[in-house]
Amino acid sequence: MSRTPSSTSSRVHDNLDILSPSAMPSSLPRSEGSHFCRRNSFDLPLPHEDLTPYVDHMAVGLALNETYLAHLHEFGQLAGQLPDIIAAKVAIYQQGTEYQTQQLVLESRIETSVMTTVLEEVQELLASKLELTNKQKDEVRAITWKLLIEPDRTDFDITDEVMELLKTNRKKHGFEAAFASPARAQALKSQLRREASYVQNQYRGYIRDYVFGSKDGKTKACGLTIATNRIIKKFVPVNETHKPMASHMIQMAILRQFARDHPGTLNIEETSDEQGEAWYTKAKRGRVVEGEDFWSQVTGFLEEKDSTWGKDLKLEGWSGFITECLETERSLFPDDNLAAVPMMLLRGHQQSPLTMDGARPLAAGVLATAQSSALIREALLPSVLPRGPSPSQAVPGPSHGHSGAVIGPGDYMHYLSFTPMSCREGQGYHLPGVTEGFTPSYDDGDGDLHIAGVASHAAHGHDNGRAGTGRVEGGIRAHVDVNRDLL
Repeated sequence: MSRTPSSTSSRVHDNLDILSPSAMPSSLPRSEGSHFCRRNSFDLPLPHEDLTPYVDHMAVGLALNETYLAHLHEFGQLAGQLPDIIAAKVAIYQQGTEYQTQQLVLESRIETSVMTTVLEEVQELLASKLELTNKQKDEVRAITWKLLIEPDRTDFDITDEVMELLKTNRKKHGFEAAFASPARAQALKSQLRREASYVQNQYRGYIRDYVFGSKDGKTKACGLTIATNRIIKKFVPVNETHKPMASHMIQMAILRQFARDHPGTLNIEETSDEQGEAWYTKAKRGRVVEGEDFWSQVTGFLEEKDSTWGKDLKLEGWSGFITECLETERSLFPDDNLAAVPMMLLRGHQQSPLTMDGARPLAAGVLATAQSSALIREALLPSVLPRGPSPSQAVPGPSHGHSGAVIGPGDYMHYLSFTPMSCREGQGYHLPGVTEGFTPSYDDGDGDLHIAGVASHAAHGHDNGRAGTGRVEGGIRAHVDVNRDLL
């Protein structure tokens, strides 16, 4: 039996339309998104594609290193076993990004470790190269200035003192970080030494210019009073008084006299920082030998005199030297009346008549008043020594001459010795003492008259009941008891 073309064509169409919905058995359930079902005849393995070029391309795009590139190639071989080439490529891309993340984390750890090492090295470098801020420099210089002009200072190497003050008040002065480690503290000490040298150069320069005048002629030499006032105003902090005490004047007189006696030391420059102005330069360039600079010489001088004369300025050695200093000041600067300096006798000046109240000039414009004794006590005596017994009623005694005039009170205190002066040959001339109870006297006939004493042509009395011959024994005049008649 022959088949019609239409039936043959219909059968071919049915065989080709194997994925059409009508070809599915009606008894099988159909899900809503499902439109076709692959037949078992199509579940055949697909031909494998070489994914090596794709893996290399992905590795370049993700900037993988050689280690992770090798790992990605291994993964690509496994992904090539997938039946879908698109799924294989997606899997390779995802794994490549994972490798990229791991690589970045590892590189970050290495960089962090390197950075930590660098920071530690920088910290050590900063600790050894500590630099002070401008505010910290101002704090250091203010402290240094204040310490340098202390009237009782004999040691001018003050770096350790400044260091201790800053350490004690580190928070107040803004130096907490500087004491955070021993290395930083040592670096700070080097900075303090530099700043102290800078301030010492300033102080030395002011002393030199006020004694000799500046090299450029802009600063003229001036007297002790003006020089002390100028230096106090420059060196004392603005929140403290700028009024110099008598003790400052005495200290400045000693420093000025040392500068006159040792002018060569003023030309030796200490080490200064970049802001320090160079004063006079030493003839021989180079690092200053330790102990040759001005302040080391001053320290050595004061220590030597303290060892020889004692540390008490009222003692004979110091009192004589201070008197010489004041005499020099008065002769070089006669317009300076030294009103702020305690009254002292200037050697070599001829005496002037004194009134009973001691208000007349004694020598070259220096006032001889009872108050001057209190001034010198304030300057030279840190604490007042116990006074002697109350003055007793004086009795007449014979007149006498002095081989060396002695200035002093009538009680048991060490006296200040001065060059002898006399009204006329064979007569003693008494000067004010360092404490109350002894007042000026003048020649009266054959004897000399003392306040609270008894005037007589043949005899005189001493305050506190002492009579003496002018002889000096251990700094105290030899005397006899006031209750005994002197024959």
